[in-house]
Parts: sequence; structure tokens; C-alpha cells
Amino acid sequence: MMAEPLVQLRGVERRYLAGGTSVAALQGVDLDVAEGELVALLGPSGSGKTTLMGVIGGLDRPDAGSVMVGGIDVAALRGDPLAVYRLRTIGFVFQSPGLVPLMSAAENVALPLQLMGRPPAGAETSAFKALVSVGLEARMRHRSFELSGGEQQRVALARAIVKEPRLLLADEPTGQLDSETSAAIVDLIRSFRGRTTIIVATHDEAIAAMADRAVKIEDGRLFTGSMVSAGK
Repeated sequence: MMAEPLVQLRGVERRYLAGGTSVAALQGVDLDVAEGELVALLGPSGSGKTTLMGVIGGLDRPDAGSVMVGGIDVAALRGDPLAVYRLRTIGFVFQSPGLVPLMSAAENVALPLQLMGRPPAGAETSAFKALVSVGLEARMRHRSFELSGGEQQRVALARAIVKEPRLLLADEPTGQLDSETSAAIVDLIRSFRGRTTIIVATHDEAIAAMADRAVKIEDGRLFTGSMVSAGK
């Protein structure tokens, strides 16, 4: 028997009010993502990529449909169980790194581990290892405001993967970076293939080249017939 997909969405709908008008951000979305798969979610700005990532990550709630991740009914979570899901199951990387400015790179990466109850010494050791994996061993003690944009994004990536999440959600992780730095971030994300399941949302079809599969979204609809195989 085939294993159940890690991520399974069925008939997901999400609407917002904008200027008194109801706008459909997601329309009848069905999506399966297998354990260990790296999927690129492609679409222009306003296509629904961020809304879809938010629904999967528990940052937003669908108006209709089901969202299952690792057997968890995400849409049904409330309060502490929802916070635990976000903390333990999901690793987030956003377009903006979202680091705490006065904390060092190591402190930023260790923070989610401490929130999970890891002793400070163990959290610091794991943070160092994660920062080494993204090539920032020489910048561990620098505060985030002392780092370049590319370095901050690498810290954000280390912060996301240090928890060893089942699912990494990267929403436009290269959107504010130059082409050379973007390529480095893409290579880092690709290096985590096999360690976790990854969904990367982007408007840049070149990023699809690193994925196992690319899925296109436009006007809140997934075009499953437009799925393309991507290079590894």
C-alpha cells in the first residue's frame, strides 16, 4: 500500500473582504505532498501562494475544506495545540528574515529550541551546528543587525531547520535578495532534501529547477495539469 501523503488538502477555500468586496484567495484547492518531497509552488504576486502556505502552516484558517499534515487536522486546531503544531511540526522561512535585532545569530537560532523546552546549553550547541550547516560559523556571535541580508536569511533558514521539523515552508525566501545570494539560498534549501519535506513558494520559475515537482497557482486555483517535473 502507498503511504499517506504528509500534506493533504481537499477543497480548500479562503476568502477575504477587501473594500467591502469578497475576494477569493483560494478556490477549491486539492494538494498532496509526499514525505520527503521538495515541491515548488509557482505563481505571480497575488496568486494565493502566501495564503496557501499560511493555511498549511496554521497561520491562517480555511473557510472550507480540509487541511491534514502528518495526520493532524490543522484547521481544527485552536489555542495551545495550534501553537505546538507550529513550533514542533513546521519550520518557517519568510521573505523577510524576521530576526530579533539585538540577539546574536546563535541566540536567534536557539530561541525556538528553548521554547520547546530544550536546556540552554543543548539549544546553543544545536544552534551552532545549524549555523555551521549554512556557512555562518564565523558570524555566530554577531547580532542580526550586523549581518547582511543574505546572512540574515541564512540565519532564518538555520532557525527553521534546527528544530528538525517534519515540514519546511519557505515563502519567497529569495524575494529580497540579489541573484547571487538567491542562488546560495536555493542551494542551501536543496541541501536539506531528504532531511525534511519542503514546500517553496515563489514567482520565479528558475527555482523550480531544484524541486522534485513544481505546482502552479493562479487566482487561488492550483493547475494540477500544469505540474512539471523539475531537476534534482
